[in-house]
Amino acid sequence: MGNVTGSAENGYGPDGQAELRRRKLRELINERDYLQRENQNLRWSMQNLERRRAESEKHWTIAAAVVGIAVVGGAAFAAGQYRKATRTILHLKDQAALAHRTSKADVENAKRFGVQRLATSLIDVADNLNRATESVKDQDGESEPSECSKCAFTEGVKMTEVQFLDSLKEHGIELINPGKNDRFDPSVHEAVAVNQQEGVLPGNIIQVMQPGWSLNKDRILRPARVVVANQKFINLGSKKE
Repeated sequence: MGNVTGSAENGYGPDGQAELRRRKLRELINERDYLQRENQNLRWSMQNLERRRAESEKHWTIAAAVVGIAVVGGAAFAAGQYRKATRTILHLKDQAALAHRTSKADVENAKRFGVQRLATSLIDVADNLNRATESVKDQDGESEPSECSKCAFTEGVKMTEVQFLDSLKEHGIELINPGKNDRFDPSVHEAVAVNQQEGVLPGNIIQVMQPGWSLNKDRILRPARVVVANQKFINLGSKKE
């Protein structure tokens, strides 16, 4: 009796064993239900994956078709652009070659005939000088000129000088001949001496020793050489170009 009672108290009696079997049965049922739910969830997951895979394949098929069309169209467009660019490059090369030949010819002509206009103008000056020289001689060809011929020679030379200056001016060559008491400008004048003279302000020009010449107004061929009234800061140089 003592052993049966002890076994019942520890759950190993008939009632305890039955309870133990019922408990294990419930655990097995719960585990089965859990596995069934997991199995169902797994089937749903597999179905979702399969559906997504099918959609992905469909999208990839469409994308591949679009890319193929784009590649074919892009290649055709690129080929057309390449042909167009090639034609443009060849046309530009032809134009550059033509421009080079033309410019080379222009340079050669400029070297050979650049002074043609100036030379034509100086021909008239030479003719007038010749006429002025001939007018000095007497009608008999004597070497001693008469007073009348001297006057004619002087007038002829003056007229020739005016014509000569006009011819030079037409080609941008102008005389730099400042007047007395004009302001000294070191960019176009060269001070060769300094002095003092009544009525001439310091820094102004007293006398022009030699006129200067300019080309197109901004290039000094030769500065005018002048005497300047005393001034401490006068620079005895000129800004020659």
